[in-house]
Amino acid sequence: ISVYDHKKYVLISVNKENMSLKDLNKFHCVFVEEGKSIDLKKVLKMWEQRISQVEAEAINSLRVDSVYYRNNVEITMFSLGLAQNALQYLSDVILDYGENLNDLTIVHKRLKNLDSFDFFNPFNFIVDHPIKDLVELYRNDFLSFVDLLEILKYYKLDSKMASVFMARILYPVNILDMLEENNNKKDVSFNIHLNIEKELQKLKKIYLYLKKEYNIRPMNWLEN
Repeated sequence: ISVYDHKKYVLISVNKENMSLKDLNKFHCVFVEEGKSIDLKKVLKMWEQRISQVEAEAINSLRVDSVYYRNNVEITMFSLGLAQNALQYLSDVILDYGENLNDLTIVHKRLKNLDSFDFFNPFNFIVDHPIKDLVELYRNDFLSFVDLLEILKYYKLDSKMASVFMARILYPVNILDMLEENNNKKDVSFNIHLNIEKELQKLKKIYLYLKKEYNIRPMNWLEN
């Protein structure tokens, strides 16, 4: 680590290779943060602030003269609806189980695949529950539903953790990231790639599984 102008800089070298889910599980097991917890009320407040900001700016950032405008508006409105559902669900989790989230380890800010660079990048590390990484991988279609169920066995979820998992899978962080980035550019070529029907089916599959196995709170709109 070097320090220049009161900032820390790290030069790292990582062999480019693919990591496995077994590697990810080992990573989570090695870097356990004993005695630490997350306040879910703070997470809820952070989500609320971010959603409010995106709601205020997202539509205005979409170029009306873009051929993708109608598609982008439709996906944006769908995603903001999911975000509001995630807020409500996390609020209910806090009411049911309390605000503290334990069993933390080092995970990743964003994990869209298991490329070794993102996997070992120290600037991509945060302290959170390991389900965050699993949510990211499932959201980005790197984990199939079957793969997700297989690896979940290693994390011994209870009803509370399964409920937090559901709230996080609802929260469309990938779309919010894109909308915030586009707000700075207002790019006419900006095009959100998301199959809404496919996304709903993904959410429904994991919801029905978690409801059956861990008795999480029901959501009527995902029942049919």
